Amino acid sequence: MRGLDQGLMQEIVSVLLSSGGQFADVYFQDMSARQVEAESGRVERISTVRERGVGLRIIKDLVTHFATTVDLTPSALLDLARNLASGAGKKGGPRVVRLESAPPGPLPAGEDPTRVPLDEKAKMVMEAIDTLNGFDGRLVQVKTVFRDSSVMVQVANSDGVLAVDTRGYGIFLVQVVASDGEHVQVGYEPVGGTGGYDVFRALDPGAVARTAARRALTMLEAPEAPSGRMSVGPKEARSLPRASSDRLSASGSFRRRLPRW
Repeated sequence: MRGLDQGLMQEIVSVLLSSGGQFADVYFQDMSARQVEAESGRVERISTVRERGVGLRIIKDLVTHFATTVDLTPSALLDLARNLASGAGKKGGPRVVRLESAPPGPLPAGEDPTRVPLDEKAKMVMEAIDTLNGFDGRLVQVKTVFRDSSVMVQVANSDGVLAVDTRGYGIFLVQVVASDGEHVQVGYEPVGGTGGYDVFRALDPGAVARTAARRALTMLEAPEAPSGRMSVGPKEARSLPRASSDRLSASGSFRRRLPRW
């Protein structure tokens, strides 16, 4: 993933400050996501998404002025900054801002999920499906999903700070439907987290699938909770009028305290 040029971000912040605002910043985000779904013994769907955009902000006299765009050409970004500054009440020319890179955050980004082939992710979801073949005849549907996303964020502000962060997210889940012909129950088991694809390197897809299947079967075999009419003994019956009387008394006291309009 590639972010905006530091010199361009510095120029945009300077233009935003021509509004006379007390604070201005530029937010850039580049997000890519992939999802692999398997059901009925085969991979049903593979999808990828890519989203990039910029947000500009000015804070002036406790009022926030904001604009966004997906046109990342330098001319378009600078025009948007000038229009936003003009709308906030432009005063004079740009104020020069020198950006300095902030130190990286304490959490490592981990292995970039975008560099892992889709075939490997498809193999993971299919391994979970195959594990439950013949596991129990009451399993009527098994669905597995792997989804990951990579996000790069750049923030530059009028305090002279330029911060860059790369984040990786991922989740692998198995959903199992079990039925005995009369009742239906669903078991669900997700595994995921931040830290890139490293989270899934030691994952056992079959173990996740078995956990979801056992959960569905346990609920299917569980006895139904008692229901129906509930008897009330003499002790409980004697307390009911008193409780009702207390509530009426309390509500009556409340009404007497209401002002007359």
